[in-house]
Amino acid sequence: MPVDILVVTYDADLYWLQIQARSINQYFNEGDINKIIIVHNNLNGIRTPIDYAYYGKFESKVTEVLVEDLNLKENKVDYLIHNYGWVRQQFCKLFVTSHCTAEWCYVLDSKTIFLNKYNQEKFFTVDGRSITFNQTNHPFFVQSNNWIEQFFGLEPSPHDTLLPKRGTPLMLHVPTVHNTIAETFWRTKTNFFNWFVEHQKKYNISEFDLYFSYIRYKNNLSEIYEIRALPEVKNLVLLSHADEYVKFDDHMQRIITKDNYFAISMSQAYLNDLPYHQQGQLHSLLHAKSII
Repeated sequence: MPVDILVVTYDADLYWLQIQARSINQYFNEGDINKIIIVHNNLNGIRTPIDYAYYGKFESKVTEVLVEDLNLKENKVDYLIHNYGWVRQQFCKLFVTSHCTAEWCYVLDSKTIFLNKYNQEKFFTVDGRSITFNQTNHPFFVQSNNWIEQFFGLEPSPHDTLLPKRGTPLMLHVPTVHNTIAETFWRTKTNFFNWFVEHQKKYNISEFDLYFSYIRYKNNLSEIYEIRALPEVKNLVLLSHADEYVKFDDHMQRIITKDNYFAISMSQAYLNDLPYHQQGQLHSLLHAKSII
């Protein structure tokens, strides 16, 4: 079952986007991907052209979407919102699925790098559901998730409730994303973009909380996903936490010796503070994996 890949990026991430492109070419087979959608989230409308050659055999499957072409009817005041680019990035991960032609969309951040072969059997059941696992919701998103659940008329989940994984890289069911947006519009009778920006500012809502809360409202999680006790696919996600830098050497050693991580994802804040010698370790890993 070929999937679409969706990446929201901006010029500062171009270097990592190119490395990601090489990792896609290295670790995906041609039949795995239907199309690759690159969304340019530059606030000033200026973008650096992407060299599709980095995608190798997938070069002809790459398509680009410019945020300014989405006709979002933005309010000028929105540009004053703290982390506005991040808010719009979240919105695009849902809204731009309108450009998808596959049933499933694999949503990535620019700094998601693949380290091993994509195996469809580890991502989908024989009846076409996506395989995922539950995890405790991050404390940062508990309040926002509860607000969205109430928006759909649901009882708020206790803070320690196990919920389906809702961070990138993440497989989204495209028809369900479209229904999430349609239901939100029906309930609010408001432009979806302006509604999302306003409530992100007020309640810190996230795109994936909205999506999975809609699925809970429709009570059809088991029809779309198969929840397993442990993840079939291991991804290492590095965020900007002090203890993660201390663990970095262990992370690298574990990736090299066990070689069972499918992908590594890093926040910009994490990369900004990564010491020089650890940056060298990271690039040595990517070289060993024939990505750079």
